Amino acid sequence: MKQEEIKKLMERIRADLMTDQDVRLLRMTLSENPTQEELDDFLANWDLEAEGSSKSLLLSYFMKEHPDLVLPGYFGPRIKGLLDYFRFRNIKLIAQYKKIALKLAENGIVVTIFKGGAMKHLRPQLSRRMSDIDVLVSEDDYKRAGKVIEEMGYDVSWDEHSFDVHPKGTEEGILDVHKYIPMLTGRETEVMGDIMGRAREADLFGVRGRILAEEDLVFSLLVNLSRNIMNNTRS
Repeated sequence: MKQEEIKKLMERIRADLMTDQDVRLLRMTLSENPTQEELDDFLANWDLEAEGSSKSLLLSYFMKEHPDLVLPGYFGPRIKGLLDYFRFRNIKLIAQYKKIALKLAENGIVVTIFKGGAMKHLRPQLSRRMSDIDVLVSEDDYKRAGKVIEEMGYDVSWDEHSFDVHPKGTEEGILDVHKYIPMLTGRETEVMGDIMGRAREADLFGVRGRILAEEDLVFSLLVNLSRNIMNNTRS
């Protein structure tokens, strides 16, 4: 693919997935030396409720990196309230993860954490939006892990490469248990041995488990990003 074609493709993806306000937010949060004037100018056209929690969390991370800047008016209390909500939500989610992971460990099943849960472990000081915690188990343990979790009283929804875990009778996410990282290549199982072999042991939210090596964690995040772009970009 020629450079000009790649540029056009990237522009189409950006137009499909990002608004002009999104671009302004990213440019400001990635700026090395943002000013109060730039922040005030951005917030003059920012609707916190309309933009949603994920983008507002990005703004909160930006403020943590630049404590000299001040959120004007009602933005400060609203952003703090959002952070407090996700802190509480994550505490509840992690407590459920710990309960399940301990039971799996009792049955000789070790989980390897990746994606958002791994990022939370690596940067616990930052609240983040987590709808569930993604873990990997070996293919040999995959069905047995689901059975153990069902016997604990949780609902389990099975898919080809993963199953979701919910509190009984709800759709609230807790765990997404994978036997491999879906890459849409048809060769996922061929590389999982190497990926799992590089994972390291760690104390994960109070339970001994494993976490992907840094390079594999970044790779899994890029794979997930690519899949999301494919699923949300018009053909």
